[in-house]
Amino acid sequence: MVYVRGWLAWLVLPSCNWVFGLEPTSLPPPDAPPTCPAFGQSLEFSASLADAVNEPCFQYTASQEADLATAACGTGGTYTIREGTLGSKVLADSMITPILAGDRFDQVALTPEGDQLFVRELQGAVGRFVRYRRLGNAWQQPDMPFAQLSSTDSIGTPSDRTTPSGRRLAVAHNISLIELAENPDGTYRQLRETLYTDLQVTFIFAPNLSRDGLRVTFHGTNNSVQQVLIAERSSLDTTFGPARPIGGLPTGQVMTPFMTEDCGRLYFSSLGRVMYASR
Repeated sequence: MVYVRGWLAWLVLPSCNWVFGLEPTSLPPPDAPPTCPAFGQSLEFSASLADAVNEPCFQYTASQEADLATAACGTGGTYTIREGTLGSKVLADSMITPILAGDRFDQVALTPEGDQLFVRELQGAVGRFVRYRRLGNAWQQPDMPFAQLSSTDSIGTPSDRTTPSGRRLAVAHNISLIELAENPDGTYRQLRETLYTDLQVTFIFAPNLSRDGLRVTFHGTNNSVQQVLIAERSSLDTTFGPARPIGGLPTGQVMTPFMTEDCGRLYFSSLGRVMYASR
């Protein structure tokens, strides 16, 4: 996580269009509902970008089913978890209390159903990944079902609870992508491990799974270029194939990408802002 904080520590808040040399402004609604391309087909977004949130945040994820979005917001390594309706630029503090007094919130990822929140909490150099459940308007009943994770790992959104053999979670760990699956008792087990070299990348952060678990989107390094990448597989019983860039997006300071279920919009954080591109 030192890498990510290194980026966030010096962030300023200029307009995203000024940074990337783009024409201002909000995007028009699509003429027809977008759909995800077939397996193996390229994915291309418009080069026009828009601000998604009116404050410095990162790791924005959302549940269309629950009409809920969450993000880690703040600067200088001190973040609060904030939330709002999907599409709203205004977020409010989430009703959530760290599992241990003194913990600082860090990574945050929402399940597709919007009923669970996975969070990394830090206290000094010691970190832990915690799962919270949505009860009313608050996040409660924290537990730590991820015995395999170390405090330096990064996670993203999991697949949904109906995934065969259990909800899946992708973990960026050292030099490999680890896939976990949820057991009937709510704990997680390791299914497989894929080396970064097999994915043709040298770095991964915040790997977000699609709802069906067949796509993983992440910020990574491919051919010495930091960019938004996607890897796919035809079956849950196999590993992901080589990652490829998602077209139309800027490279470099483009982090924690999250793609909506219909592949119609991709959110990412850069220069202290959450932005999005549409297809």
